[in-house]
Amino acid sequence: RWTLPGGWADEDLSPAACAQRETREESGFEITVVRLVAVKDRHLHPYLPKRLERIYKLFFLCELTGGAAATSLETSAVDWFALDDLPPLSVGRTLPEDIALLADAQHQPDTTPCYFD
Repeated sequence: RWTLPGGWADEDLSPAACAQRETREESGFEITVVRLVAVKDRHLHPYLPKRLERIYKLFFLCELTGGAAATSLETSAVDWFALDDLPPLSVGRTLPEDIALLADAQHQPDTTPCYFD
């Protein structure tokens, strides 16, 4: 199933640096983080399976700055999809509403406030 690049944060890196590292490791692409779009408490949303621990998910709007599509130990494929033609999502990691939040932020960057629970 498909998901956005992401993963666990390293305590010695900033959230933006973690997003850059995860994107590079999982997709081969280099990014610059533009802004924070959402902070979601995973427990309050329909991610499956449910988990006992509380996890905060941070979603960033990013700009592609380099690199090339490359798989890794964590990914079997890397690709781009039209918003109206997404493959089945890994709903433990990415929900359709996550994609919608990011799309809104991309199309209206100056008027979309940061979402938070």
